[in-house]
Amino acid sequence: MDDFNSVPVPRRKPDVPAWYPLVDENMINFVKEHEHPVGHLYKDTENIVTMGIGFNVDKQPKKAHALGLYWADSNESITNRRASLKEVEEAFRRLKPMAQGLLADRYNPIRRGNETLLNIRMRERDMNAFLRNTLESEEHMLRSKIRNFDLIPYSARKALLDMQYNIGDRRNKAIFNLLMDAHHQMNP
Repeated sequence: MDDFNSVPVPRRKPDVPAWYPLVDENMINFVKEHEHPVGHLYKDTENIVTMGIGFNVDKQPKKAHALGLYWADSNESITNRRASLKEVEEAFRRLKPMAQGLLADRYNPIRRGNETLLNIRMRERDMNAFLRNTLESEEHMLRSKIRNFDLIPYSARKALLDMQYNIGDRRNKAIFNLLMDAHHQMNP
């Protein structure tokens, strides 16, 4: 029986031109639909402090502060008052003793009626801009790691980008390496 590696794989033309943007409004909306944008800090199921569109800011108040957080009023309208780094650090401190993995809305200081949490939020336009920049950066990383990236079917490239955004290559290294090995065998 022939070894799989000896089977010639025909070269394919890309199903979508290489210049066609991978990070477009459809990709952004796809991620947002599955991540459910949340403007305030919350703990995910792995006890990681998160906000925005799945942005991991765990144990890094400076990282959260850099995203641009603003105070919101009791109607959840974001004000023009930007939260200071000290206020963001305090928000992290107050969130720490709460249970992990609750629905994100349970961490909402207004709806929960919990005055111990600080009502600081990320603006939607900032979430969208950060998401776009992050996806473009992740796409660039994938292109640098995957030979013949543009020969992969467009839907598979989008799936790889979504995986990279959600899991990252550090946490997803074993799966990512298996996918890359298979791709490199098919596209020497």
